[in-house]
Amino acid sequence: MKNNIVLIILVLVIAVGGFWAYTLFEEEKREMSIEPLSDFQIKDTASVSKIVITEKDLGTITLTRSKKDKNWYIDDTKEIAQPYNVNLILETAFQIKIKQNVSAELKETALTQLAIRHKKVEYFFEGEDNPRKIWYVGNGTTDHMGTFMLLEIRDEETGKMMRSPDPFIMFKPGVYGTLDTRFFANKESWMYPGVFNYNLKDIANIKVENFDIPTDSYQIDLLENGKVKLNNHLKANVAVFDTNEVKHYASHYKSLFYEKFATELSPSESDSILKATPNFKFTVTEHSGVSKNVRIWKIKKDINQVGLNEMQFDTGRAFASIDGSSDIVKIQFFTWDVLFKPISYFMPKKANPFQF
Repeated sequence: MKNNIVLIILVLVIAVGGFWAYTLFEEEKREMSIEPLSDFQIKDTASVSKIVITEKDLGTITLTRSKKDKNWYIDDTKEIAQPYNVNLILETAFQIKIKQNVSAELKETALTQLAIRHKKVEYFFEGEDNPRKIWYVGNGTTDHMGTFMLLEIRDEETGKMMRSPDPFIMFKPGVYGTLDTRFFANKESWMYPGVFNYNLKDIANIKVENFDIPTDSYQIDLLENGKVKLNNHLKANVAVFDTNEVKHYASHYKSLFYEKFATELSPSESDSILKATPNFKFTVTEHSGVSKNVRIWKIKKDINQVGLNEMQFDTGRAFASIDGSSDIVKIQFFTWDVLFKPISYFMPKKANPFQF
C-alpha cells in the first residue's frame, strides 16, 4: 500500500515537472522566436493617457492626462506638468523613425550600454492598466544624430510584454541632436512655472495685501456686468477712483511665471522664510470660487556686501510661495512689477495748470 502511494506521488511529481518544463520550453521558444521589434512610433498620441519615465538610479515621474480639462498632471497631483515638455514627448512618439540598424559587431556593446544606462519610458493608453509600448532610451551616437533605443510591446493575445532582441538607432526628422534629453524624471523640471494666467472675464476679485504698508492694501471686485468695485484696507468701498486704471491693472494677472526654484536655500533657511510675515500677498478668486494666492518675500542682500548708500534688498528678484507650498521659488520684478501698485495709483489724477 505504501509503495503504491509513493508511486502515485512520484508519477504526479514527474507529470507536474514535465508540464512545467514543457511550459518553460514553450515560453523560451516563443521569446527566442521574437523578431526584432522596430515599431516605436505611436500614431494615435491623443489616446495616450499616462506616461511613466524612469531614470536609472534617479527616480520615476508619472504624467497623467486629465479627462476633465485635458491638462497633464504630475503624479496624479494638482500640479500641472509643463505643456511644452509633454508636447515634445508626444511629438517625438508620433514622428520618431529608424535611422539605421545596429550592426552585429556593435549590438552587444549597445545592449550592454542600454542595460547600464537607460531611461525607461512607458506609454499607457486610455482605459488600459498596463503599458502598450515601452522605450528603453540610451545614449546618443558619436555624431549626435541618432539615439540607441530598445522597444518592448504588449502582445495582444497573451497580454505579456515582449522585448526586442535588437536595439535600433532612432531619430526624429528635422531635429539635430539626440532624443534622450527629452525624457527625465526630475519633478522640478516638469512643473509648470505659470502662476497667474487669467482671462479678465474669469476673475471675480483680486486681493492685494501689503504687509509693509497695510494702508496700501485693497481688493478689486470685477462684477459680471462689466463694472468694478474698489475696497480699501478697511474693506470700505472707495467711492471715487479710475475704473479704467483698475481694469487695466486686473488685466496684468496673465502670463506671470516664476523664474526657478530657490535651490540654493537650505531646509532651515526655507523654513525660516515660510514662517516669516511676507512683504506682499496676492490672491485671485475666480467666479467659480476657486482661488490662488502667492506670498512674496523681499530678498535681503548680504550685509557685508552692501554699502551705506546701497539698497538693502535685491531689486531684481524675490522669493515666493504659491498656494502655501513649502517649495520656494524666485520671481523677477521685471515681469511682476506691474502688480505692486498702491491704492493711490487708482485715484483720479489731479491736472496741474500749464505754466507759461
